[in-house]
Amino acid sequence: VILLLNSGMSSSRSASESKDKEPEEEVELNISSSDVAGKYKTAARISNEVLRKVTEKAVSGSSIVELCHFGDNEILKACAEFSKKAKFRKGIAFPTAMSVDGVLAHFSPLKANDVVLKDGDLVKLELGTHIDGFIAISAHTFVVGASKTNKVTGKKADVILAAYNAAEAAVRTLKKGNNGSQVADIVDKVCESYSTKPVENMLMYCVTQNRIEGETSILINGSVEGKKDHTQPEIKEYDVYAVDVLVTSGKGSARSSQLETTIYKLEDVHYGLKSKRSREFFTYSQRQFGLMPFNIRFFEVNEKEPLALPPLKTKDNKSISVPAFVTAKLGVKECREHGLCVPFDVQQVEEGEFVAQFKFTVFVKSSGPERITNYDFDPEIYQSEHSIKDEALIALLKEDIDIPKSKRKKAAKSVVENSGDAPAAAAE
Repeated sequence: VILLLNSGMSSSRSASESKDKEPEEEVELNISSSDVAGKYKTAARISNEVLRKVTEKAVSGSSIVELCHFGDNEILKACAEFSKKAKFRKGIAFPTAMSVDGVLAHFSPLKANDVVLKDGDLVKLELGTHIDGFIAISAHTFVVGASKTNKVTGKKADVILAAYNAAEAAVRTLKKGNNGSQVADIVDKVCESYSTKPVENMLMYCVTQNRIEGETSILINGSVEGKKDHTQPEIKEYDVYAVDVLVTSGKGSARSSQLETTIYKLEDVHYGLKSKRSREFFTYSQRQFGLMPFNIRFFEVNEKEPLALPPLKTKDNKSISVPAFVTAKLGVKECREHGLCVPFDVQQVEEGEFVAQFKFTVFVKSSGPERITNYDFDPEIYQSEHSIKDEALIALLKEDIDIPKSKRKKAAKSVVENSGDAPAAAAE
């Protein structure tokens, strides 16, 4: 998930206070708890598996709407099988999105605006799962129809290798005591090696329970204005970061596209909605999604394969119906006008340029970073004229992660030594 600082999106939140008594001190739940860490890792296993399944189905001629619907349903079905008697929420932490070529992210269209994939399309696939509000989100990039015998070259190979290696380097820099500026600098250096640029004003968020965009974030390739309003954080033990790297073959800036926004997130604010339809939409969304992002397409009727959203009931055990699509559209409009929900807008870079994205969910531990979402990446499919020459970067990318300490000495990892090589992605 990205949030451009100049996009006008608000992240203000209201806090309720009691006048009659002192507020109780909240206990922050973090990964020092085995229960919390376990919920993150369960969510990660689901995200990893669904990412793999959607990627395998993403062939020439396939529908983006159908692929995204499939991904969302797979997450919901897997979550339904986990801890069936649990009363906590579980489900989609970020709707499946597939953004093509120069589109940055968040593209997950309505049925009327469907797009069919074709060979050569550069696709960024992103999705996320949560268990009890503990979020595991992941994204990777691939080219439709590419293989070891049909390699990707040119700008597409440049941005994919740059984004992948920059994300790998960022994960390895995400260590207790380091500063966010060190992560940002590493991303810049890797991108420079491939004559590419990180997308300007991108934020890597520290996620917390029910907050996909936490209060702490690392600014990547900040503009002058962006840097004025942002302080790079110190990386702390038990932080959980969504390491999100988007790289462009263009100038680095992004602009609004004409593609319709479909992904939204409710905000923790209060306002008395005037429209009955808006109130119906907001009440249902609040109970079904909480503060997690959702797609307005969830309200469209899908007779072929309905979305497996968990049924909702009133206090007196009466079923709550899913609002009609027209109700949801009207509800989103009024909620946006009054700050009750925020959009994940679809942006793009210059015509003819490309964007690649890799995103991992990472635990910060005293022993080092532990990546919990991942996808096997094959660098041999991509052939670039550029390569990483900086010895410090090469040494950083040699560092073993994702493996228990006891096995690290025996692990054989591939190293960035030429234009086609990249650090191996460890399977869970």
